Amino acid sequence: MCRLWLLMMIFVSCLTHASVNDDLYKALSMQKAFSADFSQQVTDSKHKIIATSKGSVAFDRLTPGFLMHTTDPDESVIMYKKDGIYFYDAFLNQLTISPVQAFFNSPFALILISDKKELDDYSIKYKDGSYTLIPKKKNADIKSFSLRFDDNVLKQVQAHMTSDDISIYDFINIKDSVDISALDYAFPDDAEIADDR
Repeated sequence: MCRLWLLMMIFVSCLTHASVNDDLYKALSMQKAFSADFSQQVTDSKHKIIATSKGSVAFDRLTPGFLMHTTDPDESVIMYKKDGIYFYDAFLNQLTISPVQAFFNSPFALILISDKKELDDYSIKYKDGSYTLIPKKKNADIKSFSLRFDDNVLKQVQAHMTSDDISIYDFINIKDSVDISALDYAFPDDAEIADDR
């Protein structure tokens, strides 16, 4: 009897896991294109605010493309393209290009996934509109991250770092369309370039 009960619990647990994964994949798939303004707040392990920023973000799952433009307090750009990750620091006028794999260590990479199997790399829990994902493999930077949806629209991304800092991005002025030009950025010709690919 105990063995039967245990098997039933394992079966139900597997069904629940599959259901949560399916629900998250469905929610992500509905975000075919997205543009918004964001405000970011970073807190330390004692919940003290250590940084804030504002800007805009846009992505398109079909392209795929991603661009985050921080405008305050300092200007910077993160742009994902098939050939690399471009990070531009306006103050230094420096452009760093990293391998595409670097993008996949960020919570924003999940937004662009095309294969549901990629979610198998995470333990996923759902509560009150938020999906919390914990990497099954140890990640050097991230303990977990959360995606919160309201009415099937992505409203917040939160990353809990291994340093115990928590970075929260809240989105406003959300649109479900993106002009293709919003996924590109014209970097200054005189920018210092460090290509690490």
